[in-house]
Amino acid sequence: MQKLSATHVDADREPGQEQKQQKQAHKKSFGNWLFGGEKAKRDGKQNGDEDTSSQKEGGGSDTDKSWDIPQTFDEMSSLNATMMGADLAYVRIMQQCIDTLVVAVRRGDDARLELECTIISHRMHNDVHKEVKLADFKVIMLASLRVLLPKSWSITVEQAWMQMWDMVQGFLEIHIPLPLKYERAVSKFVLGVASDEGNQMGVRAFNRLFKSHPRAQDAFIISNNRMNQLVFKGLIMAMNMYREPARQYDDTIGLGLKHIMYNIPVEFFEPFVCAIIEELKDNTTDQLAIEGIEYTLTTIATIMVYTINEGANDLLRAVIANSSKMVRKALAPLPRGGRIGACLGGVAGL
Repeated sequence: MQKLSATHVDADREPGQEQKQQKQAHKKSFGNWLFGGEKAKRDGKQNGDEDTSSQKEGGGSDTDKSWDIPQTFDEMSSLNATMMGADLAYVRIMQQCIDTLVVAVRRGDDARLELECTIISHRMHNDVHKEVKLADFKVIMLASLRVLLPKSWSITVEQAWMQMWDMVQGFLEIHIPLPLKYERAVSKFVLGVASDEGNQMGVRAFNRLFKSHPRAQDAFIISNNRMNQLVFKGLIMAMNMYREPARQYDDTIGLGLKHIMYNIPVEFFEPFVCAIIEELKDNTTDQLAIEGIEYTLTTIATIMVYTINEGANDLLRAVIANSSKMVRKALAPLPRGGRIGACLGGVAGL
């Protein structure tokens, strides 16, 4: 009876129903595994994206960091100087003066090149406090230019730069020892003269100038007190060239620009220095002081002459001469729209 019931129950099922249920169960379990894996994959990807974004916000890994490559001569030469262990104060001075050195060499102006090397020597005496190898900057300069000018660099170009540096180094080797040699004697003498209020050395120096160059009297129509002041100021400038060369250089350029409006002929600067030195020889036996003052006074006078010659354009000369004809001639090559700007800019530095 039980057997018949069991048979009856099995008979009530549809054919293949049991196999169908097994397939559905298998499919369900397979689907759970499949979609569960995809979900886990999506979750992992999302977590990975979050990690990546957090890395970006935090600066990324070390491999993503990039080096800032120097793009200018100053930046590249500073980097090379640091790698070589060169004196950075010396390198900084050469960086600031390299343009004027190159211009002087390109023009073939040996006098200007020596002047610039004289100024560098004073700055090194004041700012560089240990012995340096001048050739270090040659290596730094060439290494920097090779990197910055890869397309135009050649053996010929390198030889030209090496020749330029050899000229510069030759002048530096001559002038670098001189500030140390003269500074103390010059300071002692100048401070002593400045403390003597009744000293008429300035008047006597101008009298020497007027005797050797009578036409100079037309340019210096001033009182005796003013003559003394000008000579004493020149001595102070000569002393400050040892103490504060960079500042004194800028002040000398400013004074040279003012002398454009004073309309002082540049041919009087050299005899004026000579007159002062001749007067000093009658007032002291300190040969070092005399040589040291002559050295820096000559440097100051040369700076002023170059400043006047380079800063006095045709328009300024016309204004100084108060000549409308010269003004029209100076403005003639310029377009009408640019003449007002030329007039304003021409005297802006005075």
